[in-house]
Order: sequence, then structure tokens, then C-alpha cells
Amino acid sequence: MEAKVAIVIFMISRRFKRDIKIHEIKDYTFTTDKEIAKCYKRIKNSQIGNVDTRKKPSDEVKKVCMKLKYVEEVQRAAVIVADNFIKHNICEGKKPGTIAGCSIYISLLKMRNPPDNIDECLHNISLEVNIGV
Repeated sequence: MEAKVAIVIFMISRRFKRDIKIHEIKDYTFTTDKEIAKCYKRIKNSQIGNVDTRKKPSDEVKKVCMKLKYVEEVQRAAVIVADNFIKHNICEGKKPGTIAGCSIYISLLKMRNPPDNIDECLHNISLEVNIGV
């Protein structure tokens, strides 16, 4: 029962774009990783489990752009680039953070007036999305 509660909390947090990690939820429930994994597989194959719990690169783009205080033009362009990466399978198998970082970098380069400190921007992006540059 505890594993079901943990999975439901996890799925709801992802559905409403609240990034709560499973180990944080596990701190409040008395269950093991094995029970959670088994329960997650069962729920995922049921009718209830059709909620997409994966992180989307466009969500990462929005979060990073807000944190780094980029103009809205950059954010909109980066979201479109990230969605196109996914739609056309350009970066298939890459982490959402990697796709988000590339999208923001491309949109910064294609601005009418790109920033002079583009290397510093790339470094800040890589720190926010946890990719190495």
C-alpha cells in the first residue's frame, strides 16, 4: 500500500510539473525501492498509468531560462527548437537536459543581437542543466 501511495504522489507531481524525486517521496513512506519498482510497473501497464512521467526538454528550457533571466524571445525560440528536436528525433536517446541546453544555446546564437559573452552563457547553461562543456 505504501508503494502505491509513493507512485501516485510521484505521478501527480510530474503531471503538475512539480519536480519531486522518488527518493524524496520515499522518505515519507515506509517502502523499499524494489516494492516501488514493482508497483510502478503494474500501475504503468494499467488504465491509470497513461500519464507521461518523463521530463520534457521544453520544461527544462523554461526553468533554465527563468533562472538565468533570459529574455522571453530566447525562451520561446528554445522551446520551439527543443520540441523540434523531439518531433524529428534529432537527439534521440539524449537526456532532456542536454536537449534543453543545446536548444538554449542555438537560440542565443540565432538572436538578432547575440550576447558578447556567449562562452559564459554556455557555461551557465551547462551548470543549470548538468551537462559538461
